[in-house]
Amino acid sequence: MRSLNRNLIFILILGLGLVIVILGGLIPALANQQPRPFSQTASVKIGGPNNLEIRPLLGVNCGPLPAGRDPNNAELTRPYQEIGVTLVRTHDYYGPLDTALMYPDRTKNPADPSSYNFSASDRTWKAIVEGGFKPYFRLGDSWNNSRPPANPFERENWVKAALEVLNHYRRGKWSGFQTKFRYVEIWNEPDHQQFWPKPHTPRDYFQLYHEAAVAIKKEFPDIQVGGPAITHVYKIDDACDKLQLSTLDTPEFEMSAYGVYFLIFK
Repeated sequence: MRSLNRNLIFILILGLGLVIVILGGLIPALANQQPRPFSQTASVKIGGPNNLEIRPLLGVNCGPLPAGRDPNNAELTRPYQEIGVTLVRTHDYYGPLDTALMYPDRTKNPADPSSYNFSASDRTWKAIVEGGFKPYFRLGDSWNNSRPPANPFERENWVKAALEVLNHYRRGKWSGFQTKFRYVEIWNEPDHQQFWPKPHTPRDYFQLYHEAAVAIKKEFPDIQVGGPAITHVYKIDDACDKLQLSTLDTPEFEMSAYGVYFLIFK
């Protein structure tokens, strides 16, 4: 047995020596070997067989005019253009394009143009479209002034006012604009107390979404209606079920995740 073990050890040592010798001669040869020239031509086709458009996904929140609470915030038209921004979401201007500013008194007749104040909102809108960007229209309010409808009467007026606001910016009503924007979002983060404070409930939001979405799709069939840009409190499957109250076939579903990503599910 000892003789067998000695033989195995001798064979292993001999084999290891041979490996070292082989590698010792091979490594320098590989190090000195010149790379062979390589040439290959390839073509890549992006898109489907029907030449469907691939839409750019570079969108931003607010701008290009200075927005928010800091008066020193920059004007961003040129930087947006340089990096290729295509879509501007009309949220958190802290006044302009907020329903609380455009239609401040929800007891007033939403069919009466004197019920509205479009001056600041029009300046912001003009900067968006003249900069070459497409608006992603958020109907609702900013962080600093969010006021959900207080009762069914206000909710009914809010929905009617939303249609008039869209008419102002899409069909030129009341000396407005004729911007063919595609996306409309109903509110922002209704699962966050800052945007949907108590005593307003999730069901209140789902009812507002339902009434507004149905009315918008009836008036503007080509507009894609979305929401609610939730943060994390609502369960996603529950929110999806409730939003089906709108009876829309393919509503957009949105979720915000700060510092990570922004998703739109359809």
